[in-house]
Amino acid sequence: AGTCAGAIKKNINMDEAVLNSLMLEVKKEALEKGRVITLSTVGMSMFPFLTTNNKIELIKCDPARLKNGDIIVYKNNGKMIAHRLMRRIKAKDEYLFVTKGDAFCSYDRPISSDAIMGRVIKIKKRYLSIYLEGISGRVINLIMFLISLSKTSGLAARGLIKIKRLFVKPHNIARG
Repeated sequence: AGTCAGAIKKNINMDEAVLNSLMLEVKKEALEKGRVITLSTVGMSMFPFLTTNNKIELIKCDPARLKNGDIIVYKNNGKMIAHRLMRRIKAKDEYLFVTKGDAFCSYDRPISSDAIMGRVIKIKKRYLSIYLEGISGRVINLIMFLISLSKTSGLAARGLIKIKRLFVKPHNIARG
């Protein structure tokens, strides 16, 4: 019975991986056709700017036109990651892009332009939408970029997460 259960679990995991891969390709194709796609966020790596259950809208972008501070979505091991672009590195005949979650102290591993799916243009929070294309959105994004450059930004963000958990009770997701 244990072997059968293990085989079923392995097939379910494989099916989830195949489904995730297909969904990634569908989203990539929609971006290639010039469509704006909306994704739900999961995790706290971009806290306080992005949190779980925010919605982000992204568009296809030319990696050469990305600016430090832009929030980009890229592929990493079959998942989509939304992190802030911190800098570009010239490596041989191409550029590599260094990203960072606002809540982290360290940078992510550099990624190639092939991994970049798009640039975030709008963030929808529960009661607020932030348009990153407008002047106010660019200013907010620049401020978050400058804060993220600080070596202590990750420590400060983790402290804010702990404080937030003291005061914010989880709400019933089914309430919608």
